[in-house]
Amino acid sequence: MTTDIATNMLRWLEEQNRRMQRLVLQATLCSSPFTQDDLAAFHSQTEQERTDSYRRLVELPCVQSSSLDGRHRFHPLARQWFVRAFSQCSPQEEQAARRALARHYQQRLEHLQTTAGRSAFFSFGWLELALARVSQLLCLTDTASHASAIEQAMKIACEAKREENLLPALRGLSQEQPDILVSASARRIVQLLLRYLEADLDGQEVLTAATDLLEVVRSAPAFSPSLPARMYGKRGMAYYWRSTTRYCPVINLLGKMAVTTRYEIEEEAKS
Repeated sequence: MTTDIATNMLRWLEEQNRRMQRLVLQATLCSSPFTQDDLAAFHSQTEQERTDSYRRLVELPCVQSSSLDGRHRFHPLARQWFVRAFSQCSPQEEQAARRALARHYQQRLEHLQTTAGRSAFFSFGWLELALARVSQLLCLTDTASHASAIEQAMKIACEAKREENLLPALRGLSQEQPDILVSASARRIVQLLLRYLEADLDGQEVLTAATDLLEVVRSAPAFSPSLPARMYGKRGMAYYWRSTTRYCPVINLLGKMAVTTRYEIEEEAKS
């Protein structure tokens, strides 16, 4: 898709009625492929109105359809242009739409976990929704949303054991998206999460990352008690590992194995 086509799409958007404009701009914010049900996140419509709006939306030349599951997504370049236009022209409305999407993804996650229990953590649907929620929360500007993003990321890595899927998503948020999509504070949190998850226990990086993430979480109005407990646990492991490294490599190795095993057992008991 060329820049000229994207420009024409923006011009087309200006010619549409206000409701269609809002629908297109809101839909471009979706972090995962969307369906008709996802449109309910933004505003209340009758089923027929939502069906008509969805049909018009997916007929756009910049909307791509998957033959596997029938879901849709915007062409990456069109999405970039529309999101940029949305955030520049109506920043408050853009933030409200992102907040609505984050809430919508959370509701879908809760439904999956209620119906499937802990087995939901191992499904692709849960992982996709969890990553989509992290993305939306990090695109918001308030500390509470960033703390919720940290909590959701930890749940992906520690409870669902899907760290290998979380890391590339975090790198994408940090490196690939334009600055307008993620604030400086959110990019800092992404970097802290990457260091926290990737750094060796015997390095200073994991201690610094854990301390800084805890500061963000504690500054939020509300957070899950299990979140700081898990982070304090890993930071304690790092302190232990660093202190034993200086004296005896054998004790160091055995100590790391024992502490790691105990930590994993405690984490499993919590869940």
